[in-house]
Amino acid sequence: MTIARLASRAGCSAALVSRIEAGQVVPSVGTLVALATALGVSVTDALDVDSPSRRAAEVIATARTHLLLGRVPDLTDVGRAGEDSRVPPEWRARAAALVALATPNVQSATAFARHAEDCLGLVAVPAFQCVVDLARMEVALAVGEVAWARGDAPTASRRWGNGLAVVAAAADVEAAWARASLARALASVAPGTRTAANALLVAIEALVPITDPGAVASRLIAQSVIGPLLPASLALAIVGAAQVAIADARARRAALTDGSIAQSAPPRSGVPLGRHLR
Repeated sequence: MTIARLASRAGCSAALVSRIEAGQVVPSVGTLVALATALGVSVTDALDVDSPSRRAAEVIATARTHLLLGRVPDLTDVGRAGEDSRVPPEWRARAAALVALATPNVQSATAFARHAEDCLGLVAVPAFQCVVDLARMEVALAVGEVAWARGDAPTASRRWGNGLAVVAAAADVEAAWARASLARALASVAPGTRTAANALLVAIEALVPITDPGAVASRLIAQSVIGPLLPASLALAIVGAAQVAIADARARRAALTDGSIAQSAPPRSGVPLGRHLR
């Protein structure tokens, strides 16, 4: 494509396109979107396709897809992303949290969970608040899982509750999955109680929008103008996992709301869970 043709398609001057191509001018957001649309690529692809955050996103998405499909992922690259100082701290936190969740050794998982928290503490002015919110939810899930594995139910409950308190973008598929995972985990702290039933309801509400492949696909198409925020392979894996999870949550909640809730059964270790669900 010639510069003149690209400029015509994008609605700007050939001189401007030439100067942008030569690195003499940084385009405005509007011009960048127009140029990317004219070229048939996303804005992300028009920028730095090999940026540290992009590479971290790719390895995290690949590993998470394998996990959701029941496979054992290679966490080597994910671990490296969590340690790479060039990667923004929110992405390092996501990577470390994923390794913590996927590592069966409690001691190693604890170390990765702590590293994930440390990375979150380094976030100053985030480029994308949605990524930071997702990182906070995923770190809370990982730290809670590690605490639960050590038998520390109060800490697990507190961290899962803190994760549920994060107000993430409602339209984000990964955020919805993280919220559902936190709620399902919180339900395990007080099995057989009304608290568990309420937690399962929170999980169901988060899962409903991401169990429909068509609805998720529509979201991905709508987001495509600013780049592939969520790979299709991971989106499909989340949809499949959400369908299984919502069936399980509905069955568990039905068993608790048919009059068989153990009203006298206290939450495990006396953990007050009501405020988290509120």
